[in-house]
Amino acid sequence: MHGAALTNGIDGSGKDGTFPLFVRVNGIVWPQTVISKYIRGGDGDKENGVITGDVEEEWIIDITGLTGATEYDFEFVKKGGKIVYQASACTMPARASSAAPPVTKQPSRPLSPITTLMHSLSQASSCLTEKKNRLKVVKKNQKTALSDIRKETEKNRSLLGNDRGDERAFRRILALKESIKRADEETEKMTKEIEGLQNLPDKLKAEWKAKKRGWREERDKLLSAQSQAGEVKEAADRQTSTVESEAASLVQKKERLTVRLGKLCVDLEKLEKEHQQNIETRRKREAERENVEKHRLSLEKEFSDAILRMEQKTVDFRMYSADNWATFYAYESSIQSQPPLSTLDTGLQGTNSNRNSLHISTPPGLMLHQGSYTASSSSLPTGTAGPTRERSSSVFSSESVVTNMSELERSEVIRSTHFPRGNSHDHITPFFPGAVGAGSALVGSPNRKEV
Repeated sequence: MHGAALTNGIDGSGKDGTFPLFVRVNGIVWPQTVISKYIRGGDGDKENGVITGDVEEEWIIDITGLTGATEYDFEFVKKGGKIVYQASACTMPARASSAAPPVTKQPSRPLSPITTLMHSLSQASSCLTEKKNRLKVVKKNQKTALSDIRKETEKNRSLLGNDRGDERAFRRILALKESIKRADEETEKMTKEIEGLQNLPDKLKAEWKAKKRGWREERDKLLSAQSQAGEVKEAADRQTSTVESEAASLVQKKERLTVRLGKLCVDLEKLEKEHQQNIETRRKREAERENVEKHRLSLEKEFSDAILRMEQKTVDFRMYSADNWATFYAYESSIQSQPPLSTLDTGLQGTNSNRNSLHISTPPGLMLHQGSYTASSSSLPTGTAGPTRERSSSVFSSESVVTNMSELERSEVIRSTHFPRGNSHDHITPFFPGAVGAGSALVGSPNRKEV
């Protein structure tokens, strides 16, 4: 294209008065048009809009948003509605694109307005999708480029910092060089002063030698003192190490003694507990022993009293036995002095054979004789007549003995008398009052037989 193109915008309707015409596609006012004016010929500055002379205006119309490989009817209309130019054309097939819709077979005649709008809408959406994809790719590339730029910026900043550090180091080096230079100057100055001081005058040499001699003496003293101090320090260190080792051993010994003391305390507590238990056991045993002793004393007293009572009863029984024997002897003598009976009752005929034979039951230790009787036991009284008593005049059979009523009453009293017995079954043999002698039959005894 030659000349200048003046583009004022996109407006297919031309209502704003900028463009003299607009475009209709398949009878629809097509908004996606770009109208440009091109001026041909003339003189002047075309870029700045200053043109002189004969000129020709050309209008270039760019229509977009069409579907590829499709037949369209184009109409160029002025503002008043007059059609300036109309033509039919078929668009070129679209290039392959991932966002492009599938290719369908288009009819040979132009499309209706609605179909045209639908195709335009689908084409616009596909273009939008493609632009979005391109925008995403561009954004990604821009992000990558931005990250690279940031890295490069950080790198440049670090390099700039290093440059500042290098600058500081360079300044420091310059300062050190200056300091070294001043130090060298001072060293030279001091060297000159020392050389001047070494060349002492003759007047000061004697004083200098005396002071030097004194200085050497003091130095020797210092060295000897330092050696002595070293020896003393070594001795003190050895003594300190010895004391520390002794302290460590004492600490270990203290720990062992502490452990042993703990064990001994535990053993002492156990022994105290055992001792307390032994004391309590001993107290219990002493209390039991005292109780047993008291019980034994009570039993001894009880048995002593029982023995005394039984001895008194024995004396009484001996007296009663002597009285009984005296009575028995008297009855026997009276029976022997009586003449034999000639006649008996009829009811006693069956006993005639035993009438003349009289069986007398005698207690052990006694021997009876005809007309006289003596006791084989020294403890029994001899046959003497007792005091006068009331006698029974009835005659009994041979299995009974005649006694007076006073002796019978006394025997009943003796039977009813209660004699205490021992209450210990472990150490004392039970004592049964009433059994005096072995097998003896006393008055009042349940073992007595009547003759």
